[in-house]
Amino acid sequence: MQRGESHYAVYRLPSGKQVWRSGGAGAKGKKAAERILTEALGTIAREGHAYREPKDAKFGDFVERFFADNAYRYRESTLSIYRSLSKPLLAYFGAAKMRKGVSVESVTGYVRDSLGRGSTPGQVNRTLNVMSAVCEWAVAVDVLPANPVKTVRRPKEQKYDQRIVLSPTEIQRVIAFTPKGWQRNMVTIAGHCALRAGEIAALTVTSVDYSARELVVDKTVWRSKVMPNTKTGVVRRVPLSVAAMDALHSQMNLRVPNERNLLFTGARGGVLNMSRVGADVLVPALKRAGVVVPKGQDGWMLLRHSAISAWVASGKVDVATIAAIAGHSSVATTYKHYIHAHEDDRHKAATVMDALGEEPEVRLASA
Repeated sequence: MQRGESHYAVYRLPSGKQVWRSGGAGAKGKKAAERILTEALGTIAREGHAYREPKDAKFGDFVERFFADNAYRYRESTLSIYRSLSKPLLAYFGAAKMRKGVSVESVTGYVRDSLGRGSTPGQVNRTLNVMSAVCEWAVAVDVLPANPVKTVRRPKEQKYDQRIVLSPTEIQRVIAFTPKGWQRNMVTIAGHCALRAGEIAALTVTSVDYSARELVVDKTVWRSKVMPNTKTGVVRRVPLSVAAMDALHSQMNLRVPNERNLLFTGARGGVLNMSRVGADVLVPALKRAGVVVPKGQDGWMLLRHSAISAWVASGKVDVATIAAIAGHSSVATTYKHYIHAHEDDRHKAATVMDALGEEPEVRLASA
């Protein structure tokens, strides 16, 4: 039977109680509902009054089972992020039964209600990614016949086409307008090394390789916790400019002693909240430098994006090396976000071909 977008297997138990079990939406949902109905009727025919409907687990309990059974599949940092993102899901679905309460309609309702409470499309979609992972596991262990998240229409995230990129001169201007001390040291590292905000907060005394003049980036901070891996799980070595080396030397003397040996911390040695630091330190520096940041563009990401763009524009560093320094998961990411066609470059292509016409004519020697 179909109700809304979902298909259901409807049958009666020997006791006379009617049971509805969702198969999901679309053609796959219909086939799943048919399979559920066939299996249930066959079992009822064999067992008669001894038949008992499979126990339906609560969503909250099943999520805990998901994390326990799948701990080996994910990095510790990923699991921590998933647990954090699962909180709004648990608040909404926690007491709901998996088979009866998790459906296309209920997930669609979650999306609608979350947006109504002020969550952004991006935030909702990230929680749906976790929900989808949980539901896929539920399908694998035969708790759900299909993953309802797959057929839910996700909210569209707003794209900002007017993102800006700072030139090396503008980056230096922003640094100059940042207050001296740990603040300027941090902004210098961000503008010269293209680190993500969480990676800056996770830098330690041992992250600096003075002999090689490199910064070893192997950790990140997520929700005030130091994670043992970076976003992409790759340990990378970032070459240091003279200014970046000077900033690190300065910070070694300014740092607050702490048990984690972090370079940048709060006044009491705690992990920094980089969003707050950005609002208190970086945003004012950008304004004083005359930089107008479009709505939706993060200041730390602006510095990272600008540094990587400067490496690309210089033409002195190959794309594979830039991808490795930036910590991109693949060279394709670098090409997608940082390699752009320019009008002047297209005309340069023509001049290259013109130069070929100036080469002396080559004649084949006659036999």
